[in-house]
Amino acid sequence: MTAFDWLQHPNVQTLFAAFGDVPLRFVGGCVRDSLMGRPVADKDAATPASPQTILSLAKAAGLKAIPTGIEHGTITVVVENEPFEITTLRRDVACDGRHADVSFTDDWQEDAMRRDFTMNALYCDARGTVYDYTNGKADARVGYLRFIGDPEARLAEDGLRLLRFFRFYATFGHGAPDPAALQACQNEAARLKDISGERIRSEMLKLLAAGDPVPALEFMGPVFPYILPDGDYALSQLSIIPAQLEHAAFARLALLLRQRSHRETAVARLGSAWQLSRKQQRLLNLFVTHPTIAIPDAPAGWMPVRRHHDWADFAALAWVEAVEQKAGLPQFQTQLDALQKMAVPILPIRGGDLKQHGIPEGGEMGELLRRAERYWEAKHYRPTKMDLVHYARSLRPPKLS
Repeated sequence: MTAFDWLQHPNVQTLFAAFGDVPLRFVGGCVRDSLMGRPVADKDAATPASPQTILSLAKAAGLKAIPTGIEHGTITVVVENEPFEITTLRRDVACDGRHADVSFTDDWQEDAMRRDFTMNALYCDARGTVYDYTNGKADARVGYLRFIGDPEARLAEDGLRLLRFFRFYATFGHGAPDPAALQACQNEAARLKDISGERIRSEMLKLLAAGDPVPALEFMGPVFPYILPDGDYALSQLSIIPAQLEHAAFARLALLLRQRSHRETAVARLGSAWQLSRKQQRLLNLFVTHPTIAIPDAPAGWMPVRRHHDWADFAALAWVEAVEQKAGLPQFQTQLDALQKMAVPILPIRGGDLKQHGIPEGGEMGELLRRAERYWEAKHYRPTKMDLVHYARSLRPPKLS
């Protein structure tokens, strides 16, 4: 197998066939990841053809084409449900630090020079020939992250590149970062004041989800005041959280926010600043503000908490607790694996069962159900429905005759 075997996939071959003699090259992440021996996900391409020509070629080949970003030259062509973003070669006409006005070109090098990092400015054709205008091929192979051209000029064009530098370093970097790039990012940290919380959130969650985000975060000292609630942070413990956890980024973020004296306030401030969705806000609240859980000696000891959360939520919460409590991690992981295989007990009693036995709906019923559940848990889930009905009824005050 070769790094560019994906070029032989039928969907990719269909796309090349649709363009015929019109030049088409894949660009960016798919080329970089192939050279680095990483899995290839999104496959973006570039062409000197105009957006209208891209639409016409796709239509002639019977392919679905969506003008997702036609004003910037991007058309999404769908082949057998696989989307390919295809963008006309561009040059930047003007940049204001957040947005760029572009014009189209037929010059591949000009298109490359407007991109952010050398390892992202690589192109390959249908034969797997790599076109490199910035020495990005060598940088990709050793994991050296470097801006194209002057770093401060590139940050002036788009301030978000500052966070992208640290995110890409966390994901692809090896060894010390490029000194000029690092110095520029630290010097220009204030540019993040003009970046939306949504874009900051996107970059930071990707950074926090990296295999080990700590080295990148350690270089971000001057940047932290613009992205996280005030204060210094102990970072080393973040690397203990396994990157394969579904909610690894939020678990690691929770470890940072748990270092604040007013956790609820820190969560609320960050949720507002980063424009978190309801689901994201819920996760962060759970991982940061959940009452402390003692690490049990046996996996079944987790079950009272496990019952109230799906596995992904619970596993991340458990890891946050284990890291904070400095649990014996190999033993903890063994317990967690055992717990995942256990059936989750389902409370056998419902409100309707109490109603059938003379307990009316309302606040009293809710309280009796909660107390019955605690009793059921304390008895290791052995009591039956009728056992719990009798227990709930025994908690009611006797009727006056």
